[in-house]
Amino acid sequence: DAHAWAEVWLEGEGWVRIDPTAAVAPERVERPFEIDFDDAGIIGSPIKFSLAQSGFLKRLARQFRLGRDAVNASWHRWVLGYSRQKQGRIMDLLGLGFAKGAAIAIVASMLMLISLIAALLWYRGRVRVDPVQADYLRFCSRMAARGIARLPYEAADNYAQRIILQRPDLKAAVDEIISLYNALRYGRESDTHDKSELHRLVRSFRA
Repeated sequence: DAHAWAEVWLEGEGWVRIDPTAAVAPERVERPFEIDFDDAGIIGSPIKFSLAQSGFLKRLARQFRLGRDAVNASWHRWVLGYSRQKQGRIMDLLGLGFAKGAAIAIVASMLMLISLIAALLWYRGRVRVDPVQADYLRFCSRMAARGIARLPYEAADNYAQRIILQRPDLKAAVDEIISLYNALRYGRESDTHDKSELHRLVRSFRA
């Protein structure tokens, strides 16, 4: 039973605001809210007829209509029309005008805290590649540039064997790099010197 305003495009007029409620159900706009005693079956019974004659139901319907209008007006005033200016006036009337600045400061602090937490979570959730894996991937990238790319499911030893089959001249360098990578990647201990050595071997590797 509400009104709904829409905007339609009319040639030569542009966007025009209309109220389609009257077109859909004109009785909602033109007919007031009244109880039809004939349709309700009130006329016909002596007791019901006396109630209708006394005007009790008419007064009840009128009070209901006035109450509905009051609720509707309050909804538009305090919910739909609750602007920042009205909020400030209410706080001033309650003696809480000083709290507006404090509320803004609290909201700003909360936003900064949320942003900081989000940044920390993002930093901790980043995918980190350890130096040993990074050197191995760099080695694979150099071989891929020479036409021997590592397959997604291929282990380091199998990859090394395939490289040596196609490039026997690289056997010594590839064996040294792969054996050191396996020791660092899957061994029990990681030596800083060995990591530096792997990085040096990969950096100086030429295919």
